[in-house]
Amino acid sequence: ISNAKRFIENNYKNSINLKDIADSVNLSPIYFHNIFTNACGVSPHDYLIDCRITEAKKQLWDSDKNLDFIAQNCGFGCAQYFSRIFKKITGITPGKYRKEVQQNYLED
Repeated sequence: ISNAKRFIENNYKNSINLKDIADSVNLSPIYFHNIFTNACGVSPHDYLIDCRITEAKKQLWDSDKNLDFIAQNCGFGCAQYFSRIFKKITGITPGKYRKEVQQNYLED
């Protein structure tokens, strides 16, 4: 499991899927999905998305790069998909997140 997590953490920027992750630890995709989910409490896909969202938050905070750049750089492919997933997970859009963290920083 730790090797699979490391593979995801090192490759989240790329277009990877369950088979790629399972292959990295020499397991069948279905078996790997089951043991990863049981061990981690989240599916491999959810873990991958979490890694991408975590990196996106850092980039929204640390840079003024546009959403297209951040989406591509974090493995989402396009800004629309990135924005939809970001809002689903965080409850706010990437643009609003950026404004809130910058505003909080300026207030501190």
